[in-house]
Order: sequence, then C-alpha cells, then structure tokens
Amino acid sequence: AYRDTELARTHPLSEALATLNRDGGFLRLSLKGLSRDEVAAYLEQRASAALPSELVSRIYEETEGNPFFLSEVVNLMADEGTLGEKQTKEVMLPDGVREALGRRLDLISEDANNLLRIAAVVGREFRYDTLEALNSGGSDTVLALIEEGLDSRVIEEMERPGYYRFTHALMQETLLEELSTTRRVRLHGEVAEALERRWGAAAMDNASRLARHYAESATLTPAHAEKAVLYLDAAARQSEASFAWDDAAASYESMLQLNRDTGDHSDRHKEGLLLACWGRCLGAARDFQGAWDAFFRALAIFEGVGANDDYARTLAMALGMPSLSWPPEAQLGPILALALQRVPSGGRGQSG
Repeated sequence: AYRDTELARTHPLSEALATLNRDGGFLRLSLKGLSRDEVAAYLEQRASAALPSELVSRIYEETEGNPFFLSEVVNLMADEGTLGEKQTKEVMLPDGVREALGRRLDLISEDANNLLRIAAVVGREFRYDTLEALNSGGSDTVLALIEEGLDSRVIEEMERPGYYRFTHALMQETLLEELSTTRRVRLHGEVAEALERRWGAAAMDNASRLARHYAESATLTPAHAEKAVLYLDAAARQSEASFAWDDAAASYESMLQLNRDTGDHSDRHKEGLLLACWGRCLGAARDFQGAWDAFFRALAIFEGVGANDDYARTLAMALGMPSLSWPPEAQLGPILALALQRVPSGGRGQSG
C-alpha cells in the first residue's frame, strides 16, 4: 500500500510497479473516499444517534469521504462535545489534517506555494490565465509552478486545457489559512480586478463571482465596496429571475452586511428597501421566520423615515406569505393598526 500523491516518477517503487504491471496476475486497486451514505453511517455510529442531514452533508463536503480526514474531524468534534448536537456547526480543520496537508505542500517550492495561495483565493477551481495576470513572472514561470502543484497532486487538471482545481477542498482551506487577513483581503481585490478585465463586457454575466471577491476587499478599498454593491445587486436580480431564492437572499444579506462593515448608515431608506427584498426572497425560500424578522425591521425603518408607500408594499408582501407563517397577533396587531392609520380617509371602505 502506498500514497500515490507521494510517488514521483523517479521513485524506486515506480519502476517496480512498471515491472509488476507486465505480470498478467497483477491488479492495482485504487482506494477512493467513502460515499455520503457511508459517511452518514460512520457518524451515526460515533454519535450513537442520527445527525442532522445538513451536518452530515457539510462534513462529507469538507472531507470528501477521505477516511483519515473524516476520523480527524469527528475526533475533534467529539473532544469538543459538538458531535451529538442537533444544530449544525462549522466544521473546523483539525491539526492532524492540517499537518498532513502541510507535508504535501512541503514537497513543492515556496514560489509554487505562493502561487497556489493566490489560486486558493480565486476558488476551488481556477484558470491559468487568471494566475498569469496575478503573477509578476513570465508565462513559462507560471506554468512551471503550476506543474509543481500537479506533480505533487496538490492540484489537478480539468477537462479543458488551462483549467485546474485543488484535489481537495481542505487543501485550498489550508493554503488560505497561511495568509494574513489583510493580505487575503488585498488578494481578493486583485483577483476581482483581474477577472473583471478578463470578462470585459461579459462581467455582469459573472456578477456573483465578482461580487464575492469585491465584497471581501471592500473594507480596505472604498471603490471596491461600490463595485461589490453593483455586482451583488446584479447577482440578486439574476438569482430572482431564475427562482434561485436562497442565492438571491444571500446576495441581499451580503449587501446589508456590507453597509454595516463599511459604516454606511446614512441612507436608512435604502437599508429598509434591502431588508424588504431580503424578506421577500427568504419567504419564497420558505424561511418564514427569517422573512418576518426582515420585514419587521424594514417596517420599523419605513415608519421612522415616513415612507408610507414602501411601508404598505412591504406589509402586503409580508401578509402574502402562507397564513401559518404569520407572527403572533400581539406583534401583528400594532402593525396593522398603524397601516390603517396611514390609509387616506377617502380610501377606506364603508364596512370598516
């Protein structure tokens, strides 16, 4: 048994395998990761109870069924007492996994590590021309560094030439953790600018990716904050048009978070409109409690700034959700009473 990620062409075992391969009775068996069902069964056995499907999915996505990664993650959660909790928790990267991945990164040069850290900021998947635009070295230098990552199985080629991906999501996470917060934020801005230049007129077609990078760099660069809002708004509208309500809600939530992070609290009316849009998408995604919370906050803002029309429209959206999602009468009653006070006297029906 051996790790193919550590087997170079010049290793003595490579020659032995070539010799054995000529033997008719030789069979090479490649060991893959566990399936999602197998991961779920393992987790249930360790926790002595069925775990929430969201937590199982998150652990499976993080470990990709790698038995060593899986056992290390579960051991850490068991030590912290979080394995049996019903609420979904963030999956932390154990020291054992970090050290194992670090040993593989030690096989390549520091220049290759630096390039792959940039690639990790780009995403799990990345392109050669993006790294070329972000690296000061020539094309041959960038390609040689990429090939180092390929030889050590840190990254792998995809079907299309010039397209690559990290062999494991945790490898990308390990590289990201080696960057200081400020450098990572700066790199997100540089990646966003490089991608925007590459896409040109088609930038809006990739609004969600540009929004993510610009939003990350917004705290350091005010101009990037403006671009983040521009692309987040486009991404939200595109998601709504395709009925991807969860994605749309995430974009509106990011815009609200961006306003808080950048200290832009001057336009309360705009914040109310964003909250109303967020609530609409949460409601469509059937997160009714989250939707009502967003609507209540929007209504409070509209009441404060005297935006009667927006107050009425937002309340109509809220009341348009399924009746079982309505809040208690103690909360809803005062809102309805205030809405009736805002209706012009000529607009009320005779029946009251």
